[in-house]
Amino acid sequence: MTPRELRELLQRDTQRRELVDAVVLFADVMDSATISDIFHARDYDQKFLSEFQSVAAETITQNVSMAEDEHFVDCSIRGDEACLIMSAGDLKTDIRVALTVAARIKAAFLARPVNRERLENGRNFFDIGIGIHTGRVTLGLRHNPLPPEFEKPKATIKPEGYTINLAKRVETLSREGSFSHITVSGDAKILTEEADLQMAFHNMGQVVCKGILHRSPVYEVKSPIHLEESWPARIVQTDEELSAFLAAVRVNRTSLWLIMAIAHYYFDKEDYEQARQHYERALRIEPEYAVPKMYLGRTLYRSSNLSSPVNRQLLLGQARDQLEQAIASSTPSVTAHDFLAVVYRRLEKYPEALQHHRIALRISSGSVWAQNALAYTIAEAKMAGIDVNLSEADALVSNLSGSSRFSDHYGYLLNHTKGLVAMAKRGRSHMDEAISAFKIAEAQCGSISSDKKKWEKQGEILYHKSVALHELAILFTPVALSALETAQSEFEKAIYTFGNLTVPDAEPYWAGDAKRRMGEIHLQMNRARRQSTKNAEQADAADSQPARRVENA
Repeated sequence: MTPRELRELLQRDTQRRELVDAVVLFADVMDSATISDIFHARDYDQKFLSEFQSVAAETITQNVSMAEDEHFVDCSIRGDEACLIMSAGDLKTDIRVALTVAARIKAAFLARPVNRERLENGRNFFDIGIGIHTGRVTLGLRHNPLPPEFEKPKATIKPEGYTINLAKRVETLSREGSFSHITVSGDAKILTEEADLQMAFHNMGQVVCKGILHRSPVYEVKSPIHLEESWPARIVQTDEELSAFLAAVRVNRTSLWLIMAIAHYYFDKEDYEQARQHYERALRIEPEYAVPKMYLGRTLYRSSNLSSPVNRQLLLGQARDQLEQAIASSTPSVTAHDFLAVVYRRLEKYPEALQHHRIALRISSGSVWAQNALAYTIAEAKMAGIDVNLSEADALVSNLSGSSRFSDHYGYLLNHTKGLVAMAKRGRSHMDEAISAFKIAEAQCGSISSDKKKWEKQGEILYHKSVALHELAILFTPVALSALETAQSEFEKAIYTFGNLTVPDAEPYWAGDAKRRMGEIHLQMNRARRQSTKNAEQADAADSQPARRVENA
């Protein structure tokens, strides 16, 4: 949706007043008085204010959904300040959108020419302070937030309420921050927890806000946790923004906010070496900070997937150590326990893996990823001979089937897990079910945008499908030669698929078992051929017996 389309949509103002629960965001240029003194009046207006206003307008139009008439939205952009008020009927959605807008405004403004020029000359960038609060607000329906002159028409109803006043005071306190300069009230922080955003905050304490009678708890966003679940989109999204963030870090060498945003960018781009370097850099600044420990552990785990067999165990051990430290030095985290459980699973320490999966679900019983991961580990533990209850995995997979929380990889995860659970049961019908599930998962891998991740996931699925085909082939006697040939063909596809990653000296964790099974299949096929030849000879001999008896007679 373009800014113009948004303006036209929002001009359908009904003059209706409503008291609603809303999330309020204020964004204001920091040190604007000093900046206005640096620029000539015309440059301040055309070079600086126009850049800020353009960024604010574009970010809001890109991230605020206006599709439903029952959504209450009010936005204004005046001078060096923007205000966004949202009540979508779901405050968890509103707080997620508000934090996304906050992070994206800062990232996009950092990459604008007015800041790039300063960074190229070794000077610090102009920053934006942001405050977020939630509470009751009087609103009119469908205000026009972004007319060309960034002023509201006189006919619209001005939003009112204590919530708006406190949100502005919270934004003012962002200037005193040491990290992101995104501050939230105590109520907004609680809302992020209810929305399962799992963010890292710095407690600024109970502060006195101008015009507010009581002290208010205020928190600063310390760094993004991660973007797979915590944020709808990564903070750094383009190469231009990455270049600006890297330049900003050269000027602000101890900025955790900047360093963590860069690290997460590399992590999601699967450049694990660069991600590792930036997480380690964050830990040098703050050695006890749990978030970089957690994601350094995750990075080491991901690296182990694309490592040589010699290095894999070493990397997994390092990943385990980082995640154990992250858990020990922070409040309970679904993400940290889930990550650690997956590492233990890969180390084939299934009791420890199951323990941490269950801790993750106690923290957040509705976590899709935690439920899927536990079901996966139960099935894999069963196949490894561990005494576990497969009905628990069945129940988890059934619950996931009705979930409304989908992601790019959700179908792959669900079908993959269904296949593993079926394989763990090892009956004829279950093996057929497993093969069917793996075929669906394989097809869904085509929607994964990253080529590297696509090949990695597809190879893993082909491996599991091949195991199912092999087990099915030998489950009943006599072994069918055609079934063995099918299994061998799928194993060859799996190995070939991983070869597309072109990682020197690396092989997937499942490659050893795949090669062992291919050797077994070769022997089984030879035995099946010999048995087939023997059976044919015996049949020929049996057919010739009546003829000999006739001749003898």
